[in-house]
Amino acid sequence: MIDTLKTKAANVLLKKRLSKSTRKVYAKGFKEAKKVGILYHYEPKIEKVVRSFAHFLKEERMQVDTLGYISNKDYYDTVQPELTYNYFHKKHLNWLHIPTEKQCLELMYKEYDILFDLTIQSYFPLKYIISLSKAHFKVGASIAYRNEVCDLTIDIAKQKELNYLINQLKHYLKLIN
Repeated sequence: MIDTLKTKAANVLLKKRLSKSTRKVYAKGFKEAKKVGILYHYEPKIEKVVRSFAHFLKEERMQVDTLGYISNKDYYDTVQPELTYNYFHKKHLNWLHIPTEKQCLELMYKEYDILFDLTIQSYFPLKYIISLSKAHFKVGASIAYRNEVCDLTIDIAKQKELNYLINQLKHYLKLIN
């Protein structure tokens, strides 16, 4: 019951902040994008896929920042940030599950050319960050809140896998000039 009330209150606050925020939307593909951000839910097998995608983007001459949300307590102490790979977990959230960590706020306010939401499930802290992000072009799977906050969504109903989502994003973002 308390968690339900917290979720409702957090969503009300998010809606209020969204109504006051503005951003400029520019549809950019891989040819034009210079700065990109990647948001995702951390799991070891997902981390490998995200790092591979980040490597692909770097080869395309883009500056890449990643931010992984760790919801599993077992990984809190085992995962360490690296140059462009940052992480946050429940200790970095306030009582409404709103991110307060410096890396979260930096990613949220940085004007990326493209911000990728590579989560298949819904996690409020990630929803909060992508919703309020100043990124010019937000992309992700066509699930839950992403239809409301992303500029490009990919239908993954047939194949709910991260590799499929990434391949579809690569395909469509190569088509945008």
